[in-house]
Amino acid sequence: EATRRSSEARPIEREWFMGALSSPPRTVNQPGTHIERGATADAETIAETLLAALDADPFVRWLARPTPRAREAYVALMLEGLALPRGQVWLARDGDAIVGASLWAPPHTFGLGDTFRLLPRMLEVVGFRRLSAVGKVLDAIERDRPPEPRWLLTLVGVVPERRGRGIGAALLEPGIRQADAEGAAVALETADRRNLPFYERAGFAVTASRSLAPGGPESFTLVRPPS
Repeated sequence: EATRRSSEARPIEREWFMGALSSPPRTVNQPGTHIERGATADAETIAETLLAALDADPFVRWLARPTPRAREAYVALMLEGLALPRGQVWLARDGDAIVGASLWAPPHTFGLGDTFRLLPRMLEVVGFRRLSAVGKVLDAIERDRPPEPRWLLTLVGVVPERRGRGIGAALLEPGIRQADAEGAAVALETADRRNLPFYERAGFAVTASRSLAPGGPESFTLVRPPS
């Protein structure tokens, strides 16, 4: 489960966070756009938004078989299999349109039970022949993450036409605030070097990297300590 983000972000102003957070409201530097907690009723639209945002993402293209169905299965696994059941989906809404989303995994999400429960979906994503090779890379990524308890940012994306307006940065804030309140680190993965400055501005630092495959893209583990 790795994180991708396909957009650069500018400094944000104030944006509303709908949900259980007690922090002051904050807004994106764009009239009419706000951040709210995602609900099951929004799942289909959130998935469509993330698929559009991550269409060219190097990690997704490495992990998922080169078919639309496999990429859809990956987003569904992260969204419906992990984030939504735990109430850890945040979305950027502009009127009736969802223009971005972030998915989070709270501490102790990936237990043995989750591994077995999600295995059929993972097979649909990577295919049986690649399962062992992909599993070895994912194990290496897991070893480079901070120990539990820790939060994971598993996916974040903004639709191409709305990038560069602070939406991506605003989508990071709810999870970071919750992790800080718990005194927990946040980890993420990206295989797009262009994303590194964005995450560094949010307090993350690269702690490890590895090649996803011979001649393939380089993937970076980033960690943000609690503050």
